[in-house]
Amino acid sequence: VWYSAHTVSSCSTIWLTHYDNARHVAIQQKQLMLVSISGPFCSICTAIEKKFFTNETILRTLCNTIKIKISDLAQVEQSAAHLQQKFAIKGVPTILLIDPVNEQEIARWNSDLYEETVEEFSAELTKLLS
Repeated sequence: VWYSAHTVSSCSTIWLTHYDNARHVAIQQKQLMLVSISGPFCSICTAIEKKFFTNETILRTLCNTIKIKISDLAQVEQSAAHLQQKFAIKGVPTILLIDPVNEQEIARWNSDLYEETVEEFSAELTKLLS
């Protein structure tokens, strides 16, 4: 139940696809969750994924988070569908940093993220994860 895996400097980065299971793991490991929500025909989603989520700097920054990739809210299990209502997701891409204990949104990004540099996004993540 993983999306993709990369190994970055002794940090295994695995993207989970089942929200409830990932939340359970995040609570156990006391880690925040990064949830990337995209659509099957979303070209900016693909561009963001390639620019940031395959980048070694970003993956290293996200090493101590639980990462979740939801490719299509309409096609996922019921538990993830509640994300659309709970977090007022109005379109894709939507990328959320969430506290798994209370499901509080810490940060949100959308298609504007593509305009940031890898260094800017990494610095923003580092600040949020500190």
